[in-house]
Amino acid sequence: MKKPKTLLPVIEIFYSIQGEAFSIGKPAVFVRFGGCDLRCKFCDTKYAFEPKNWKWMKTYDIAKKIRSYPTKLVIFTGGEPLLYQNGISKILHYLPKKYKIEIETNGTIWPFPISMRHKIQYNVSSKLESSGNLKSARYKPEILKEFNRLGAIFKFVIQTEKDWKEMEKIIKEIKIPPERVWVMPEGTSIKVLKKRSLWLIPKIKKKGYNYSPRLQIWLWGKKRGV
Repeated sequence: MKKPKTLLPVIEIFYSIQGEAFSIGKPAVFVRFGGCDLRCKFCDTKYAFEPKNWKWMKTYDIAKKIRSYPTKLVIFTGGEPLLYQNGISKILHYLPKKYKIEIETNGTIWPFPISMRHKIQYNVSSKLESSGNLKSARYKPEILKEFNRLGAIFKFVIQTEKDWKEMEKIIKEIKIPPERVWVMPEGTSIKVLKKRSLWLIPKIKKKGYNYSPRLQIWLWGKKRGV
């Protein structure tokens, strides 16, 4: 599908609270873009892959929608938002410096300077073998090292002990400080999340990592726009 000039593929823009990791509990505007370079087995936003679900929007109109909400925290998510770094840069051109910007990424695309006025907080969710992606596609050590240099936080989605061990290898290789590691149980039901959380939390405490629930699942279940 040919991309129209100056437009970006948007799935949804909504106002909620952050349910995961770094800014959990804070009111935020979420801008979800369509398209992704990976295909994770457990992805809960597979609808973002389908061009039929994309709404092509001008960067100015996206910024105008963001400014209509009573918060100064903006979270660009997907899909994979770093597919549209130039577009995000144009959106930020229309936002005052006081806006705080977070970008949720899978860590496979090199981050380029996006804004001179805004500090960008990268939330990197590096994918493990259980995601079903080939290692050559999902694991880019040099790119992850660059995110680490930029002060990113790293969120790992864990299902099994094998996932935990793979996560530990990545943390060691990339030299990620433990205080910037967030461990989140995989799951789309409260029952599964609770079971995996109770297993993970003692391990997290021992290592000095951070625990991330999926607050949106606990509150609303598998529902879009929350």
